[in-house]
Amino acid sequence: MLFVSDGCLHLIHSAQLVRDPEDRAAVDASSSFSMQWTAVLRHQWLALDGLDPSESETWSAEAWSTPVDLFDDPAFCRNPPYPLENGQWLLPIYRSLEADGAFGHDHSEMVRLDPSGQCLDKPFGIPDSTGRVHGSVVASRDGEQMIQFFRSRLADQIYRSVSSDDGHTWSAPEPTQPPNNNSSIQACRLASARLAMIFNRFGFAPDPAESGEPLEWGKPVGPEPDGRCRLPLAMTTA
Repeated sequence: MLFVSDGCLHLIHSAQLVRDPEDRAAVDASSSFSMQWTAVLRHQWLALDGLDPSESETWSAEAWSTPVDLFDDPAFCRNPPYPLENGQWLLPIYRSLEADGAFGHDHSEMVRLDPSGQCLDKPFGIPDSTGRVHGSVVASRDGEQMIQFFRSRLADQIYRSVSSDDGHTWSAPEPTQPPNNNSSIQACRLASARLAMIFNRFGFAPDPAESGEPLEWGKPVGPEPDGRCRLPLAMTTA
C-alpha cells in the first residue's frame, strides 16, 4: 500500500518464498495455499521534493529507495496505515502461520511507524484475534476512539475492535451485523462523519450449540460457498 508522510511517498509491500516446483507435496495434498507464513514486510520510499509528475523517469525504479524489511519476523498486511495526529502511523498486520495450513491460526497485530515509515517499537497483538485478520482502522464518529474492523476466517461476520488510547491497546474483536465470507473489507470515515465500508455481502453464521459440529475455518457454507459477489458500499452514522 501507498501513503504520503514526511515529504515522501511510502510503499509497504510483502515479499515471500514460492513453492519449489520439484516439491509435489502441496499438489498431492490438493493445496494451492501460498506460503504466506514466509512473507516479510518491506518498505520503500520516494522523495517528493522537486518531483515532476510529467517526467516519467522521476517515477522509475531507480528513483525509489532500496527495499528494507520493516522488522525481522514474518508478517502480512492488507490495509493502509492509519495516520495519528502526532505524525505517527498505525499499521495493521497479521501473522499467517503454517500450522494447520491455510487458515485458523492467523491472528492480528499492530505496529507503530514514525513519520519516516520506520518502526517505533515491536508489533503488539490484538487480544483474542485468532481468525480475525486484515484490520481496517477508522476513527469513531466523535473522534474519541479508534475502531478496527476485521475479515473473519470463519466466513461468518465482520468483527470489530475498539481502542481508547490512540491504538496502544485494543479490545477483543466482536461480531457485527454485516456478513463476511472470508474476504477482505475496508472502511473509511467520510468528511460528513459517516462511516463507509466495502465488503462482500455474504456469510454463514451457524449456531454451534444447535449443530453440535465445530465451525471450520476458511469458507462459508451455503448457496454461494466460494462466491465473492454482492459487493456493496455500506454507509452508517455509527
